[in-house]
Amino acid sequence: QPLSRTGTDDSLTGHDADFNDRMVADGRSESSLSSGAWPSPNHIVKVKKFFGQEPPHLLRNLLKSIRCEHLAKKFEKRSIGLLEFPTLTEKQLKDMKIPRDARQRMVHQIHQMQVKGGQ
Repeated sequence: QPLSRTGTDDSLTGHDADFNDRMVADGRSESSLSSGAWPSPNHIVKVKKFFGQEPPHLLRNLLKSIRCEHLAKKFEKRSIGLLEFPTLTEKQLKDMKIPRDARQRMVHQIHQMQVKGGQ
């Protein structure tokens, strides 16, 4: 089933729904993702290869879990996905005009992802 863009929010249909089903089948519901069980970088690379792009909801869900979903468009404009997010520095977030309180939550989340990724 091909990817298709619908609506004004550029949400994906087709394979994106299949990806959600597989995440739930793997035991990774949206609630488990918001508790810190994010897909591994290897999993995201495989998804990108399969779909040709990273499903946009991955970073949006992470941002939602740290109460920063309203800033998702800033990342989308720069093509920053869940793979690139953990590589951002506080200075880069500041340059993106991310407000200080949100920036602090993001830096904390990035640190958590780096610690878990290095285990």
